[in-house]
Amino acid sequence: MYTNTPDEHLLIGSPPGRPRLTILGGCSGHSFKFASVMGDVAAEVALTGGTERDISALALDRAALLSPLR
Repeated sequence: MYTNTPDEHLLIGSPPGRPRLTILGGCSGHSFKFASVMGDVAAEVALTGGTERDISALALDRAALLSPLR
């Protein structure tokens, strides 16, 4: 089974109220080519609470605004 987010973008961030938890999601094989940068961003977010990279398009809270997976 192949899965993906409805907008086909990765997910990176911390859920509301859980700043010490960093979640990454790529869905199926879509993110393997981004694994190194995702790991780097995850380390920055986990250690400093943020990153200088613009990851707003990958924010976890945008997933709630998207239509359900089909």
